[in-house]
Amino acid sequence: MTGPFVVITSKAHLPRMHAHRILLENEYDNWCIVVDNALQRVHLIENTEIPRNKIIMADTPEGLGQDGIAWVRGCIERNIVAPGQWYVSLDDNVRGWTRLPDPFYQQDRIDFDLDDPPADITWRQAFEQPATFQQVIDGWQELITKCELHSTEAGGFATETNFFFRGIKWQKLGYVRAQNAVWKNTGRPFYYGKGMMLEDFARTVEVVANRGQVCINRFMKPQKQFFEAGGIGTFEQRRPNLVYCCDRLLEQYPGLLRRNKGQDYSLTFVPKSPEGVMRWREKYGIV
Repeated sequence: MTGPFVVITSKAHLPRMHAHRILLENEYDNWCIVVDNALQRVHLIENTEIPRNKIIMADTPEGLGQDGIAWVRGCIERNIVAPGQWYVSLDDNVRGWTRLPDPFYQQDRIDFDLDDPPADITWRQAFEQPATFQQVIDGWQELITKCELHSTEAGGFATETNFFFRGIKWQKLGYVRAQNAVWKNTGRPFYYGKGMMLEDFARTVEVVANRGQVCINRFMKPQKQFFEAGGIGTFEQRRPNLVYCCDRLLEQYPGLLRRNKGQDYSLTFVPKSPEGVMRWREKYGIV
């Protein structure tokens, strides 16, 4: 199988690693896995079926803590992905994908009051249908094409578990999560400074501020366990840096973001459309 270049990030914690197996089982060759250091690389060589030439060391500096993943993502764009190239980011604990079945997937929206779900299943079950790997590859390429059409540099997939909030296929303002996303390497940073561990959200905000929108396909969703062991910590361990990152972004982009109700650790966009972003840009003299 062929498709976009895929980069898996990993700390070589074997119990959580699933994504590479999906690629190997489907004979997908255009990928690599990036680890922090030589010890992790040797661990994967000795204990997994991953080919040596697929395992790349980032040489992550010690002492970065939760900022380490942001530094690695920056390293990927500095040293692995060519300037101007599109690539797919994939967390090592992604276990699969769900996808709304055809012909519904081809629609721009689902009206849950008027549209009948596929035969013999509910809408909830329809949104939980497993995707074939070929459909995933097609989804990656479709997302890249959509981003290029709208002159943006970041695209993602659904994160909501409640299907009712996923009736519109294409979301233009939202959080592009690097767990599975497409990015164009344009030289923007991923490591925005100490404590900025929401590196993919910070990149999302920068892309929106400069390009007006992102593209998020809400009809397809990666499947993974959040805050799984072997990552960068539990929610409570991450929370101080999440709050700090939100504070910094609110200062850096006044009027573009606000906190989600009752959550000091997450933000959402104030404008509701690319046109609203343009008005924000005009107000703050960005255009």
